[in-house]
Amino acid sequence: MKKIILIAMILLLAGSWYFVVANGSQKHEDYNRYISDANKYLDKKIYVDAIECYKKAIEIYPNIFENKLHLASIYKEAKFYSSFESYCIGLTDEYKNNVEIISILGDYYVEVGKEEKAISLYKSYLSEDNDKNVITEKLNELKSAFNINYNNYTDISTFHNGYAIFKKANKYGIMDISGDVIVKAIYDNAGVYSRINSLKLAPVLFEDEYFYIDLEGNRRLVADINYDYLGSFSNNGLAVFKKDNFYGYLDKEFNELDGKYDYASTFYDKNIAAIKINNKWFLINESLEKINSDQYDEIKVDDLGCAVRSNIIFARQNDKYMMIDVNGNKITEPIFEDVDFFITLNEFAAVKIDGKWGFIDYKGNIVIEPKYNNAFSFSCGLAPVLIEDKWGYIDINENLVISPQFKMAKSFNSSGIAAVLKSEWQLLQLKYYEKGVN
Repeated sequence: MKKIILIAMILLLAGSWYFVVANGSQKHEDYNRYISDANKYLDKKIYVDAIECYKKAIEIYPNIFENKLHLASIYKEAKFYSSFESYCIGLTDEYKNNVEIISILGDYYVEVGKEEKAISLYKSYLSEDNDKNVITEKLNELKSAFNINYNNYTDISTFHNGYAIFKKANKYGIMDISGDVIVKAIYDNAGVYSRINSLKLAPVLFEDEYFYIDLEGNRRLVADINYDYLGSFSNNGLAVFKKDNFYGYLDKEFNELDGKYDYASTFYDKNIAAIKINNKWFLINESLEKINSDQYDEIKVDDLGCAVRSNIIFARQNDKYMMIDVNGNKITEPIFEDVDFFITLNEFAAVKIDGKWGFIDYKGNIVIEPKYNNAFSFSCGLAPVLIEDKWGYIDINENLVISPQFKMAKSFNSSGIAAVLKSEWQLLQLKYYEKGVN
């Protein structure tokens, strides 16, 4: 009896093994047939049937990664872009942090003008503990990608407080940090917005009268007398005024605190401003007191009347500029023929030495040797430089990221926007930039 049972068990196992082998052989035959049929359909560009064959082949052997990549390529070749994108996204979930899938999907996003999606995908990959070389290179390639806003302007100022002044023909308006027009160009002069209590107010000149408007363009602060000039309010609540050829400061009630200067800058950074008296320049605090006894031949002021940027001041003595801090301490000797302000302390400022422009760090060390015909400071990891007769942008390694093609180019704001000059001024928007830098 035991012998019969043993024989029966052996026969059963043998039958099961035969079934498994036979079934496996059939699966393999089916798999090969589906792949063969798919390739035949592809030769004739019958994509729908080729896709179905590949799907069936993948069901049989789901772990063959190359088949899934081939299926993705068929979706793209067939121009089934929505299916291609969703399928690749599914693969990125299935094969976590696979650089080949990330590259294929990212390249597609760049091809179809969806650089923002490529950047998000790449940054997500880089946030994990992965081999970063390939994707970092792809991100660096995107630094040269940009859009041009084809609105034309006569001029565009530096950005301050998230705003810039633009000029169209002979009138001025205000744009925000994204380049969107907040105030149309209807004024004879304008300043940037700043916050006064709960309001954001900007000074404007209209029909020979200065006053302050809110974000909707409504008149909100109007003096009882006419001023030759009114500036933006600073964080300390003071604004520059000009009257009878002299400058001073006033508060939001138009109380004049002083009015004896040949020039006065705004209090933009650290409540420090520059004043000019009898052809000499001084630094003052918000109490309008000189911070020290030093006097200078000039203190650098930008196009919006700011003398302090990123806590650094450039003062000229004996025809050369030096760096000083907001306490009036000297950082460098007077060695620069010309300078541009630091956009942030994390990046480099442009300086002119021996007729050429290079770059320094916040300690005054030369980090890029002077060799350019002209330049402005770094921001968003890039700096505008003049090469021969055209402006382009370099990175900190002096790689030419955006080729020389503009009559002039300015530094980027913190949103990756810069003013560039072709026949007129336009806004260039970077598609990828180092937001953390600026």
